[in-house]
Amino acid sequence: MRNFVITILDDPKSVELAQRCIDSGKKFGIDIEVFNAITPKDDIYGILEESRIYHGDFIDTYAYKDKMISCFLSHHFLWWQCLVWNE
Repeated sequence: MRNFVITILDDPKSVELAQRCIDSGKKFGIDIEVFNAITPKDDIYGILEESRIYHGDFIDTYAYKDKMISCFLSHHFLWWQCLVWNE
């Protein structure tokens, strides 16, 4: 089984925390890979449309909806990639 940490590559704090996670995993013999996060800087609404993910009204209930959508998409695409890899 492969292990991942979703990381915002252009955010030094995210990269630092991901590295801590990777280092911690190594102590227990677990290899952890970086999975590039989707961020609000990406075309998140275009990604939703292209992926045919209905976002409806629920996204308007969150104060930081662009961040929430980015987080959802990052986890969604990691899950999807795991299916492709049969992990």
